[in-house]
Amino acid sequence: MLSRLVRISAPPPLGRRAAMLTAPAFVLGAGLYMYLPAEPDRWVAAVGVLAALVIFVALRDVVWARWPAIWLLVATIGFAWGLAHAEWSAAPRLDREGAGSLTGKITWIETGAKRQRLTLDGATFETRGRTIPLERVRFTLRDASGLAIGDRVEARVVLRPPGAPVAPGAYDFRRDAYFRGLGGVGFAIGPVAVTSEAAGDGGWFASARVGFRAQIYAAMPDRPDLAGVIAALTVGDRSGVIDGDREALRASGLAHLLAISGLHLGMAATSVFLALRLLFALPHGFALRFPAHKVAAAAAILAAAVYLGISGAAPPAERAFVTVVAVMIAVMTDRLRSGLWFVAWAAIIVAAASPNVVVGPSFQLSFAAVIGIVAAFEAWVARPRDRDSRPLEAFGPVRPVLVYAGGILGASLIATLATAPLALAHFQQAPLFGVFANLIAMPAMAFVIMPSAIIAALLAPFDAAGPALVAMGLGVEFVLGVAHEVAGWPGGVIRMPAPPDWTAGAFLLGLALIAGLRGWPRVLGLIGPAAGLAGMLAAVPPDVLLGAEGRLASVRVNNTLYASTLRRGGFELEAWRRFVGASDAKAMDDGAEVGFRCDDRGCVIEIAGKRIAISRSPEGFPADCRAADLVIALHRAPRGRGLDCAGDVQVIDQGAASANGAHAIWIDARKGLRIETVGDQDGGRLWSR
Repeated sequence: MLSRLVRISAPPPLGRRAAMLTAPAFVLGAGLYMYLPAEPDRWVAAVGVLAALVIFVALRDVVWARWPAIWLLVATIGFAWGLAHAEWSAAPRLDREGAGSLTGKITWIETGAKRQRLTLDGATFETRGRTIPLERVRFTLRDASGLAIGDRVEARVVLRPPGAPVAPGAYDFRRDAYFRGLGGVGFAIGPVAVTSEAAGDGGWFASARVGFRAQIYAAMPDRPDLAGVIAALTVGDRSGVIDGDREALRASGLAHLLAISGLHLGMAATSVFLALRLLFALPHGFALRFPAHKVAAAAAILAAAVYLGISGAAPPAERAFVTVVAVMIAVMTDRLRSGLWFVAWAAIIVAAASPNVVVGPSFQLSFAAVIGIVAAFEAWVARPRDRDSRPLEAFGPVRPVLVYAGGILGASLIATLATAPLALAHFQQAPLFGVFANLIAMPAMAFVIMPSAIIAALLAPFDAAGPALVAMGLGVEFVLGVAHEVAGWPGGVIRMPAPPDWTAGAFLLGLALIAGLRGWPRVLGLIGPAAGLAGMLAAVPPDVLLGAEGRLASVRVNNTLYASTLRRGGFELEAWRRFVGASDAKAMDDGAEVGFRCDDRGCVIEIAGKRIAISRSPEGFPADCRAADLVIALHRAPRGRGLDCAGDVQVIDQGAASANGAHAIWIDARKGLRIETVGDQDGGRLWSR
């Protein structure tokens, strides 16, 4: 009996649909580790894997429990792998802001219209008598001319640790920086001096990216806005995209065009594959002597690899590359199967390589769109139909155009429906008319922008990419025109406050189950979207927010965010506006119509029967104490006889913000005040210590 219990035999022959669900199980395990409110001990992961292994061994002969046991085992392995990857990713980081001398090697240069930014690897930061080695740092500067990738430089800079969340429950920049090895960010306070030139050691891909970007801006010197978008589409540098275009693309549902992902990489690989198949089919005998489709597939993989390297190998592009390689290898080995198999393999590979990306919007949005489109396409192909009937046959020569338009419309509708809940969860907004924008813009993307980009890439080594880039610019100009037009339609953007982190994961897991299961078990997949929707609808945004530095505060009134000032903290204020789902941001001094009473010393407003005072100066603090139930002091609260507030008055000042991070306050007439801070939610995670 004991020998049978501990003997691990091979599982029975894999059911195709059940086997595909091992991918979401692994992703779920990795995501669970990332979402935990506190850092788990190593023994928790080890015991979890061992317990799941015992459960699998015990239930391997029980038909109905066999696959759930396998999924549980895979999920615990994903959890343990996420923990191990997080510990291996540890790199030196700053613990406080400071000015000093920074040296390092330039690995990338961003040259936008408003900012220029350097990324340095192998950096050393000397400040306050300390020498701090940093794996990677990033800082902005006024002028990057004369600098090249591979140069070793020295500069006087102000560096700070990567930023904490702007509010409790908001996106944690520290986690992203931790897994990138980014130990500090800041700005230069003096010129950047080159201590040793690159001498060709910047890397071929990096040099190619810089050279191609230079040709882009040289081809259209009078249209830096178009050049910025082209640079984002080709070399992955989005620093040149102006804010107005970025917001229009986001509001119209075309923001995915800026992120080099499956769309761009897939178009590039498919274009190369089809072009070579056509070339090999010409009457010269090549297709008779060699397997033309396999040679074309190998060339498509090479083209995708080159595009990946030149584009900077961003996470979405890496995921798309894995999928393209899986499809082309299937073509080369004559093993084409369900498209969901390729999606599952890509998810496993990407999650295993970087478990941290599974909780990011890029991973979730891209896989949600792909799963929805592939599952819908397979269902459409497998539908019962009459062999004697051909849809749209009566339209004759325009039938291909209608089929293409229907495909774009269907894919856009499915992708929009699949990603809208995730967009609301991550960005607190989703485009309502994205289907129409994609229907109009995608032909320009498929027939003008991407073919021109491929031609430009082929001509770039000869410094002759200008005409192709100009043609690409015409397509980009058309797409931007569509984006601005659709973004201007009234009611085109749905906004909601930030929901709990788990809602996005619930939506994605439910979508995977709906696509992967068959028959009545598919109904189980509806639990995820239902739970996610309930979590989103139950989300209540905070009424008052205080920044991490204690210099900026805001109050939410009637779906508008009123800030203590609009002259500082633009990034923080915009993040707050999205976080609470507000449609606009104004100054408190302009809020008299909603009840704000302001002077030079501060503002007072009443919410749910509680009087809130925003104190701007210590001189007005005593009066605020006497007149308010909650005082938000944008300074150090004065102490001393006659200055302390009464016991029933809650005071949050600059010192509290510095100690505990950003504050969020909910005000309820019956329950009173509820206060949460970023410090309360750190949980000792590796990236927040």
